[in-house]
Amino acid sequence: MPCDIRGAFVYYLPGHGGRLETGLGQELIQRGFSLAGRQTIGEFKAVPFSEQIAIIADDLTSNY
Repeated sequence: MPCDIRGAFVYYLPGHGGRLETGLGQELIQRGFSLAGRQTIGEFKAVPFSEQIAIIADDLTSNY
């Protein structure tokens, strides 16, 4: 029996230099998933890796 995933939530972290709305993110959106996460560009990319991990951990524990 098919599973209804419309509106299912995904926290997506694209690869280095990636955007949420392209590639896999775009496909997830087209398939009906609700998408959130961090793009690995701009300000977030400039933050040291250990701080990126802390930000993502906070996203997941505080919001989801």
